[in-house]
Amino acid sequence: TARRRIEDAFQQIQSELETALADIDRNNLINEMAHFLQAANSREELYKIVVRFGPRMFPQDSGALCIIDASKNVIEAAVAWGDTSAFEPVFSSEDCWALREGRMHIVADRSAGMMCAHITAPTGAHACIPMMAQSEMLGILHVTNCGSQATREAFPAGEIRLMQRVAEQIGLSLANLRM
Repeated sequence: TARRRIEDAFQQIQSELETALADIDRNNLINEMAHFLQAANSREELYKIVVRFGPRMFPQDSGALCIIDASKNVIEAAVAWGDTSAFEPVFSSEDCWALREGRMHIVADRSAGMMCAHITAPTGAHACIPMMAQSEMLGILHVTNCGSQATREAFPAGEIRLMQRVAEQIGLSLANLRM
């Protein structure tokens, strides 16, 4: 009926508005985080900033900032939030598809995707986003979907863009600290 079409259209508009407002909130959080990252004087300060903002930006997910050591062989989770049992805290660069390929690696369906060897959780989706600056690989931002697959998409497009922007900001700040 006409009333049902109007209600459906209203729900669609309401959903789009909620998505737009969530994007604004995410952008505000990224801007706030970037402000603090630019002012960080040490890696320890940078790590504290990531721990503070990680759970706020990815409230339904667990995650970690994993840094490549000076020898370029070992990657270690410098900081993490949420359920840290989903991944190994120390692993080889060969254990991560994102590091091997030099691009973001997302596995939404564990039965169909190529899993990174550093992932230990039996369920859920994961994303590894490489952090690069000045043509150098610095580490990855790792995010594990802790939400139920039945209730939400593994990683909605807005969250993927957010992960990329966060990894970019952290990578730039890590490179600046090296200088």
